[in-house]
Amino acid sequence: MQKRVCFMKKIHVYFEIMRPVNVFIAMCSIIMGAFLSGTIHPLSSVLLAAFAGGLLAGGANAINDFFDVEIDRINKPNRPIPSGRLQPKPVYVFSICLFCCGCLLAALVNGAAFLVAFFTSILLYAYSARLKRTILWGNLAVSLITALAFVFGGVAVNRFGLSLIPAGFAFFFNF
Repeated sequence: MQKRVCFMKKIHVYFEIMRPVNVFIAMCSIIMGAFLSGTIHPLSSVLLAAFAGGLLAGGANAINDFFDVEIDRINKPNRPIPSGRLQPKPVYVFSICLFCCGCLLAALVNGAAFLVAFFTSILLYAYSARLKRTILWGNLAVSLITALAFVFGGVAVNRFGLSLIPAGFAFFFNF
């Protein structure tokens, strides 16, 4: 019984490091990207894309915590790594697993969705590892990642072109 409680606590902490509210917002943005493209059909593709995007967002938050552990020790000591509830290396592996699972789910949607997910994963990793410490490149990366959520929704319903309008608004609003 003790091991089961410990396991459940660990699962909860991994869920926490994903930042579920941010994951939910990413998923909603992808669904809105499809909706603003004129349809949410096939719904199965939209939901797969939303879950794939949620996994990518969770991976992004985990990898961000991995790279920001020293900063978080001062500014956010209650986060899972600085508080000692998780060790950095397993968080790194977890984030890579989330990126891979997100890309695999995206591949089930279509080839274009896989390419968007793969590119987004690389950009999210690069942002946390290096780009966030730059002035212009970090802002460009965040703006592009935000815009890609809407593009991802459009790609899921095979209406890429129509998704560019909300993606453009998202990009410039964030930039």
